[in-house]
Amino acid sequence: MENTSFRTADGIPFLSEANTKIYLDHAGASLPTENLLRKVFEHLSQFPYGNPHSSLSTKLEIDKVRRIILEYFNTNEEQYSVVFTSGTTASIKLIGEIFPWSNESQFVYPMDAHTSLLGLRSYAPSAWCVPSSLFHVTDRSSETPPSSSASSTPLSEPHHTTYHLLATVGESNFSGAKTSLSSSPLSSLSSPLSSLSSLSGEETLRHTPGAVCVKSSTKSVHSKSVSMSSSTLSPLSLSLSLSPSHQWLWLLDAAKLVSTSTLDLSGIIYTEKREKELETESQKGRERERERERESYNEALCPHFVVMSFYKLFGYPTGLGALLVRRDVSSLLRKSYYGGGTVSSLTADSLFLSPSPSYPVHTWLEDGTPHYQGIIALQFGFQELNERGGMKQIQNYSHSLSFSLAHELMALKHSNGTPMCKVFGRHEEEKSVSDRLLVQGPVVTFIVWWKDGRPVSSEWVGVLARRYGILLRTGCFCSIGGCQEALSLTAQDVKVNFMLGRHCGRDSEKEVREAASTEEWLTASDFTDIVRGRHTGAVRASLGGTSKPSDCTALVQFLRHHFLDQVSPEGRPPLSTDTPSPSPPSALHSLVSMSCSMTANLPERKEETESKAAVEHSLPRLLAIVIYPIKSCAGVRVGRWPLSAHGLLLDRQWAVVSSPTFSSDTVSTESRPLSRMARVLTLRFCPRLALLRPTLQLSEETMTLTAPDMESISLSLNLTGAESGEEIKVVVCGRGKTHTLSATSVSEVVDDWVSRFIGRACQLVRLIGSTDEEDATPVYERDQSFANSSVSCSDAQLLAVSIESLTELQQFLGKERDKDLISSVGLDNFRPNLVLQGVHSVNNENHHNHELERDIVGSGSFLSDGDRPCFEYDRWNQLLVNTVTSEGEAVNIVLDAVSSCERCGAVNVNPVTGERLSTKNGGILESLADMLLSSHEDASQPFKSISFGVLCKWSSDRVSREVGGDPTPLWISEGSSITLADNVLT
Repeated sequence: MENTSFRTADGIPFLSEANTKIYLDHAGASLPTENLLRKVFEHLSQFPYGNPHSSLSTKLEIDKVRRIILEYFNTNEEQYSVVFTSGTTASIKLIGEIFPWSNESQFVYPMDAHTSLLGLRSYAPSAWCVPSSLFHVTDRSSETPPSSSASSTPLSEPHHTTYHLLATVGESNFSGAKTSLSSSPLSSLSSPLSSLSSLSGEETLRHTPGAVCVKSSTKSVHSKSVSMSSSTLSPLSLSLSLSPSHQWLWLLDAAKLVSTSTLDLSGIIYTEKREKELETESQKGRERERERERESYNEALCPHFVVMSFYKLFGYPTGLGALLVRRDVSSLLRKSYYGGGTVSSLTADSLFLSPSPSYPVHTWLEDGTPHYQGIIALQFGFQELNERGGMKQIQNYSHSLSFSLAHELMALKHSNGTPMCKVFGRHEEEKSVSDRLLVQGPVVTFIVWWKDGRPVSSEWVGVLARRYGILLRTGCFCSIGGCQEALSLTAQDVKVNFMLGRHCGRDSEKEVREAASTEEWLTASDFTDIVRGRHTGAVRASLGGTSKPSDCTALVQFLRHHFLDQVSPEGRPPLSTDTPSPSPPSALHSLVSMSCSMTANLPERKEETESKAAVEHSLPRLLAIVIYPIKSCAGVRVGRWPLSAHGLLLDRQWAVVSSPTFSSDTVSTESRPLSRMARVLTLRFCPRLALLRPTLQLSEETMTLTAPDMESISLSLNLTGAESGEEIKVVVCGRGKTHTLSATSVSEVVDDWVSRFIGRACQLVRLIGSTDEEDATPVYERDQSFANSSVSCSDAQLLAVSIESLTELQQFLGKERDKDLISSVGLDNFRPNLVLQGVHSVNNENHHNHELERDIVGSGSFLSDGDRPCFEYDRWNQLLVNTVTSEGEAVNIVLDAVSSCERCGAVNVNPVTGERLSTKNGGILESLADMLLSSHEDASQPFKSISFGVLCKWSSDRVSREVGGDPTPLWISEGSSITLADNVLT
């Protein structure tokens, strides 16, 4: 295998990912040097350490490493204990389990807290979120810190005191902005510290500017948030922290901070303020200064808990972190579980248990066997760090690189004068070098804009960068609050984005790659992190001690090449320079017009005296039948159509697939095996498919294809003969599910016609069956309307949508959203096979008569007041379509409702123009999400998906016949009456 390691600026070789040449994710993890790994494994091979519970030498080595860690942070065992955990998250979770919570305890955290810190809300009775800027380094860091007598209150016994927890982030995982460590963060919440108050914690926090109560012990677990922009909030006086009956403990999340910055726990009050004064002094002068610091040392203003992960420091070992516990806190902590190594004595046949001594704390907090080989390996990491000049040198070097990179990105401007990038964080040029080290870590977080002002998908930036061997981090970096603050996202925005597919930890590139055929089809429009024309995530480049100036240069050149003076895909001219021919009316054009007129004249409740004709017209009936011969292409409305064993005859029997040849040299070899598989194209990735319109001539057994600016072309339906084309394998992708199907080619002439229209090499194939071992699925794979459903394609063959639900959506758009979007919203956007009318009114009548209203939020939807068609699909169980056979026999076709139909971005494609719909408020999908959430009572539990319509299946074995006789071909017709089965409501 080719050696893919690279070397740092000082020549030290580092291991890297197979295709990574430029590593810009030091905030995620440092890279271990080959030298470090070699020393670790040589040592472990020479000294076979055993379990520390039975090996004294192992235990002594672990204790030695504890002292090394404390010495590194300039403290000792008299002040702190080192508790080894599997990482920062495990340390935070442990704090939640052992903290002395009471019913009145408050948990306060900054907006940009890491996701793991937010997890403490599940332990705390009450939780408050405050603006991150409250703790950032400001000019306040140069002020004289409060004296010990004014700010320190000895910790009391648990039964006399209510303890609260304040968590701060040493350095933001999102932007790299640093928290002030020149004084206790409690002083940031005190105005002034010396004024004592008897207010309760909740009463006090309620007056903090920007504070949001996310959980209250006096309300439901998930209470509604306070407005972040309320102008009635007055400055906070958290002097409560000084009251003997209410005391605050401080948790410092130092995971990101210690990876590239120093942390001095011996004089944390003064260290940062005076660091710039000490830079030019001799080592002897430093020692004298530290002695003066120790004289004014105030233990009450040092963190009670410090959490970290060692892979952030050294890259190895992974899965190892530490919790530093201040000694005077140990007596307050509570523990219920005791595992191996943390008990002095216990019995198996009684509940007798005597824990290990409470101090040192690690003797009763480290349950089980610790990661002893990894712990022993840490000493070599600290050793190498010292050999390279220590953390101070790494801090200065990495911050210098990040500062230059940030200002290079800020200087990038399109030719029209608009900035290409917006950089977050505190990269102020006017600050001195020393001051910059205090306020900002070596992190450059940014977003990119096209020349026409549209946002560039951050995920797309990350995908492109990886193709060039540049490893960045995209998204919100496990700091959703930091993302919200930087991008002005409300809680409602995040919930809607979640419904639209923005999930933490989701491999968006893999999903898009699998759904968009070969990677040459990937464009910036294929990712889901741009919602309503706004960024929902960012790009993060984080530097470390092994970064090189050329790394930053390569990133800037990459961004220049791909985005400077480039127009967004939506702003680019169409493929054809000719004026396009007018598109013919869509399959459901008349129904769209009728639905719009229904919306424009929304009726008041009808009187009891309305005519019999009107009543008959409102009875449940099948309003329209549409088949889609070619997957994702235009539909064909039919008045009467035969049913096959797998649904409507010829429905979704053909598909346009990508050419299986691989044509992009820039794509990484990692994705090539996927790219060689022919993939079915869908509307989400190829909107022009909507303009490809098939016409069926059953008597001639032909299908004619038409498209704008193209001559028509015909092909044989081959209804009875065997397929003669070349057999190929194709892949159909849906959310969380991929199916491999067999297909046959149609003809090279048709392939050339389709390729010229789409603008890329592709083929028209006829699907003939599934090759998945676990899915003996017939060929009729769901269209894009079905693509996001969790139901496999063998479970559903038909999609039913009611015209009343479309009317409700249009009404919502007219009243709450964007009236400009109403004219573009029609049934064709949702690609139904069956359009129903009048079903909801009868459904509601049965619903109220039988008093069957129930809450089914847990299944992804819920019932409203009985007049919300969009929310009723989950209630459906069976529909009976009353029709006749070709011989005149009356039958009821039983349609089983499998599930509501989850939706994706395909509904945002205009079926008439073949373009993506987009307004200032987003498209149809975003409107659906808003409508669902606007009627959702439990704001803390959003819908897991966006559904519209119901997926149905039928079986010829389940046909109710009025007369006996042999089975005959079944046809379904427009105008057929619909009967709700007795168990239609579950």
